[in-house]
Amino acid sequence: MKIKFILVLMVVTTALGSVIGRAQTQSPAAQFAREGRALSASQAKELETRVADNPEDLAARTRLLGYYASTALRTIGAEATRDARRRHILWFIQHHPESEATSLSEITIDPAGHALADADGYELAKKVWLAQIDRHKDDVTVLLHAARFFRLPDRALTLDLLKRAVRLSGPNPNAARELGYVYGMTILGITMLNSNGIPLKADPDLAAGALAKQSIREVRESSNYAVVVSAGATLSQYSTFVSETLNGAVSQQALAEELLKKADAMNQTDGASAQSLANSYHLRWVGAQTPQERASLARKELEYAELAATRSKANPEWYQTLLVRAAKAAVEAGEFEKAQQLANDALAQVGSRNDNATGPVIHDAHVVLGRVDLAAGRVAGAKQHLLAAGRVTGGGALTSFGPNMSLAKALLEHGERATVVNYLEECESFWPFQGKARQWITTIERGGIPNFGANLVY
Repeated sequence: MKIKFILVLMVVTTALGSVIGRAQTQSPAAQFAREGRALSASQAKELETRVADNPEDLAARTRLLGYYASTALRTIGAEATRDARRRHILWFIQHHPESEATSLSEITIDPAGHALADADGYELAKKVWLAQIDRHKDDVTVLLHAARFFRLPDRALTLDLLKRAVRLSGPNPNAARELGYVYGMTILGITMLNSNGIPLKADPDLAAGALAKQSIREVRESSNYAVVVSAGATLSQYSTFVSETLNGAVSQQALAEELLKKADAMNQTDGASAQSLANSYHLRWVGAQTPQERASLARKELEYAELAATRSKANPEWYQTLLVRAAKAAVEAGEFEKAQQLANDALAQVGSRNDNATGPVIHDAHVVLGRVDLAAGRVAGAKQHLLAAGRVTGGGALTSFGPNMSLAKALLEHGERATVVNYLEECESFWPFQGKARQWITTIERGGIPNFGANLVY
């Protein structure tokens, strides 16, 4: 159950990160940092020479920080890596606090907790950041970048900076979304995240502390829609995971639902609150203990996924994605006629396209239609839909995490092994991950039914 929940949380976090303003930036700085992860030691040395000759070569410096945040630890050792990271990070903060690079995780220093932690470097960076904050009191960009640096090691300072940024930024929602996100992390006592945004550590004492209680009070009193929806979405995504997996605070799902419903009442045209409520109920039915509880939560997911879709018609890609998500919830709720209607509507939106943007929608819509057919005893139709689901180019979570295997498993239980093998052979073209599809094929050909794990509920 724990692994299934982690994987489902990763899919949901990836798909809906934009709701709380945490979708991975596609800025040039982020791209440079990613490129740096692939550098060899000799290539990094060449870039160091280039930076020494031209300190303002921000692209080269950012690539180096990508290298030092990943590969360097095993190529040049911990001490040399920490020293190099410190040098470049301090330079960036001192000379370009406004640079997009200073918002990246590669330009943070943790005082403790892992091999690259650097207590002395953190204190030096803190002094430089505080000086820059004082110098740029009214610069929202600098305040946001500083808040990102202090997000984990100094939550009180982070909240103060973000509140100032929200006051200065007016209608711009970016600062408000970040404030809501940090409120959620504070309430749950989260102290460390991985690169996918999944919590790695949580402190129950912090979750029970004064700052967490203050955060609950402030977000409940907030009249800022972006703050409230972001906090609610963060609590929804992380609450059960932190309480059950990291031995963190008591689950805050009730507070998440309260905040998201408040946000939905505040703004009945934006789809973010409805998306987040659908997401919340989805995560909850994944862990449901009884079929009745699962169906009840799926019906709630269906309600809000439909609402989110209605509010997202102006964005065709979101609209078709939310239609098929509602269709999947309808199947889990046993509302097969509604599921069929929503899946067909999603396919109508896609039309003749079959690319990385539409592949997940096509796949999931046919899985839904196949499950509807199977529930009605139409096995031949279910088989055809399964094969159609496999004939896509991939894209999104489909390529990252793999296909939804709920229809395939049901057909295996009906003895339709050849069809499922054919489907998995199609899936291999867009999901080569560790040969997993081939392993499942082998199990099926030997007469077994694989353990599909989280792929049953994506």
